[in-house]
Amino acid sequence: MKKSLLLLIFILACKVSSFASHIVGGEFELVYLSGNSYRLNLIIYFDEINGNPGAKYEPTPIAWIYRKSDNTPMRQVTLPFRSETKVIYSLPDCQNDNVVNTTRMVFSDVISMNPEDFADPGGYYIAWQRCCRNYTIRNIISEDPDTGGVGAGQTFYLEIPPLIRNGERFINSSPQLFPPLSDYACVGRSFYADFTGTDIDGDSLVYSLVEPLNTPSAEPHPQPPSRAPYPRINWITSYNLDNIMHGEPDLYISRKGLLKVTPTETGLFVFAVKCEEFRDGEKIGEVRRDFQMVVVDCPDPGDPPDLGIKLADGSTYQEGDVLKFLADDDKCVEFYVKDEKGGAVNLNIDPVGYDDENFSIDILGTSASRDSLYARVCFTDCPPEKDLPFQVDFIGLDHTCPQPLQDTVRMTVLITPPDNDLPELEHREDAVGAYSGSNFRYIEVQEAAGGLKIVDLLGSDANNDFMEFTITGKDFDLSEYGMSVIDKRNTAGEVQSWLEWNYDCQQISFDGKTEFEILVSLEDEDDCDYDEPVIMTLYLKINLPPNTNPEVFSNNLGSSNEYVRIETPLNESISFDVKGRDLDGDRIVLNGQGANFDFPRYNIFYTGTSGQGTVLNTQLNWYLDCKLFNLEEQDSLRAYFFIEDDDKCEITNRDTLTVDFILSPPANSEFLFTMRGIQGTSINNNRVHMMMGEKMAVNLTGSDFEGDYLSLELIDRDEELSYQFENAQGQSTVSSVFSWIPQCSDLKGESSQEYLLQFVLSDDHCYYPKKDTLDLYVTIDDIDNKEDQFLPPNVFTPDNGDDKNDYFGMYRHVEGSEELENILPLDNCAGVFDKIVIVNRWGNVVFESNDREFKWDGKGSPGGVYFYYIQYSQMRFRGAITLLR
Repeated sequence: MKKSLLLLIFILACKVSSFASHIVGGEFELVYLSGNSYRLNLIIYFDEINGNPGAKYEPTPIAWIYRKSDNTPMRQVTLPFRSETKVIYSLPDCQNDNVVNTTRMVFSDVISMNPEDFADPGGYYIAWQRCCRNYTIRNIISEDPDTGGVGAGQTFYLEIPPLIRNGERFINSSPQLFPPLSDYACVGRSFYADFTGTDIDGDSLVYSLVEPLNTPSAEPHPQPPSRAPYPRINWITSYNLDNIMHGEPDLYISRKGLLKVTPTETGLFVFAVKCEEFRDGEKIGEVRRDFQMVVVDCPDPGDPPDLGIKLADGSTYQEGDVLKFLADDDKCVEFYVKDEKGGAVNLNIDPVGYDDENFSIDILGTSASRDSLYARVCFTDCPPEKDLPFQVDFIGLDHTCPQPLQDTVRMTVLITPPDNDLPELEHREDAVGAYSGSNFRYIEVQEAAGGLKIVDLLGSDANNDFMEFTITGKDFDLSEYGMSVIDKRNTAGEVQSWLEWNYDCQQISFDGKTEFEILVSLEDEDDCDYDEPVIMTLYLKINLPPNTNPEVFSNNLGSSNEYVRIETPLNESISFDVKGRDLDGDRIVLNGQGANFDFPRYNIFYTGTSGQGTVLNTQLNWYLDCKLFNLEEQDSLRAYFFIEDDDKCEITNRDTLTVDFILSPPANSEFLFTMRGIQGTSINNNRVHMMMGEKMAVNLTGSDFEGDYLSLELIDRDEELSYQFENAQGQSTVSSVFSWIPQCSDLKGESSQEYLLQFVLSDDHCYYPKKDTLDLYVTIDDIDNKEDQFLPPNVFTPDNGDDKNDYFGMYRHVEGSEELENILPLDNCAGVFDKIVIVNRWGNVVFESNDREFKWDGKGSPGGVYFYYIQYSQMRFRGAITLLR
């Protein structure tokens, strides 16, 4: 066995040169000092065997404080190095620095934390991260990142409560002073360690094993540290939280912090302990400690020590027997420990299941030799609990390394405590307004002009013990309702106290509470100080002067003065009266408010009022402007109209009228949308027909019966056309004129065109907006130039003296008259007269004119045939004319 131990030590020592890991474990502590000052400690346990000395102090740790509800960083705290101490074995003689050699390092600083800045109800957490854990760990993956391995870091983590709770400053320090794990463990041998901490606030601490926290990466010292939640370490196959070391039994920790395991294999094992902090049954914080345990093959320790207990009659106590003592008995036993190996021995006494602070076991004397120890152990007269047995473990310990072997005998003891008579509680009877039973008293008082009621409480004790009254209100504070306790006398065997009640309702408010339950407890100071109070309950009631409740109602809303339902569409007006009265003539206040909305937000005009005793009257006026509502989100509103009175005792009595407004979208009827021809324009079946050069005009009118805002517009407007129209808007009614004097460009090269004009009328209704369309068909025809009727003359005789055909022109006599009319094709979009040109047979121009009323008399030109062309803008007519002389 010794060779195996030396071999393991040699192997561990050889790995120092190969690995630069160092983290054993550690935790945070936050200690309240005064004012806003706290000391933040970071405790790191450094592995002097496997650790890299260069990683011991550098860099200086920087912790971060995060808000737990949303992981917002609050501040960073630099923690300078303060001290280091060597962790000593439980048995210093067993110290072996080649197996376990741990240094406790403290980094610390004083910080100021303003409570207003740390008041979030979810609390806060403090974090710092470091890589890497030892690379020799057996139960988790922890490899050297420099060689491509998967590193295992550690997140140091502390949760703290808000510094303000329920509106008040909350003072708290985290748990602290955890003893470190100082010993190594042996294969096949039970190992135990006390991991309990202390809490200076007296909070309860509960311990459990949890998975150690990792870091997101193998970065040596991340800054800032990552935010929660944090990754867990990676277990090696077959190891997990329920099987941390393959122990039999495996590693576990009691709720009180005692760590135990019986290992089955050697190696270095990582584990983590969570310590949760509770105050008044509510968790307020937690701290985590990571640590590692070394397990080696140890030499055979031999047999454990032998323990025995001798009773007063000389017999040996047998485990399972109940040792009984009467009140007057000598309550002592003889306790001995022997070690056959001849080593030094020790003894210990461990109460089972109760706090030894409330019960003492005295070791009156010891004697020891090299391998034996004897002690006389005596119990006090008062057991932990009256008339119930209790158990004590008598433990004998040897000096085996690394932890003593032990033998335990569990003794069951039943002690009869000294006799004690319970005290008696009496009260003075009152002939008026009270009646009593054996453990209660009922008292009524009548409020008139106020008064003082005294309940005289007397206590007596047959054993002449001193006594104490405890008088408390159930779910209320005595002083809040004019009650106080006055101690009148307290001597051996007698005590007297008064419960005084000043019930003047103009000094004390009894609004909402007129009956009171008071617990009176009388406890004597007996020898064993057991908690055995005598209890009496006082029931106090005040009868206040009669008062008629005020009433709130509305004449306009019907007979109900409790609830009214009003269903109304939007864009309507609501008006009703709200009245209040009080038959006692008290001062009354009449008011109203929205249950889920504010009156001004929705333009509700309502003003409360107050007065003395008569009927009060107010008025609500409301126009439900549709634009203020989104019925998809809220289609009902509830309003409360309430009246309160102030009576003599200033008790507020209230009556309430509840009005629900059930809202619906406003109605929206069809438009009246018309068009009418004006200025001589005729419309037939929404059609207008006109010739080029004519003018048309149409008046379009829209009307809305709900008075909505209207818009009238021409859609798909063709900006190349020559018509005129202005879009228009108006409240309830809107109109605009469409007019058109067609231009040739409107025909787009054709002799006729038809256009569809679409006019849209729309409203701004807040829920059901409407649109209506009117179609207007406009046909435009070009002017008929009567080209097919054009028959020009072909001869004229200017010299024959008959005064006929004296010139060449485009004329003819109007039938039945002597008037002449021009026979040239009319000007239109297809062509406009430009000129006439007449040439002789040799092509010489003999006449030219731009006047469509031209006349050529042939002067200076010989008779014969001449040729002409008549030029229009887009066409030409040719012909011949004969001049006869």
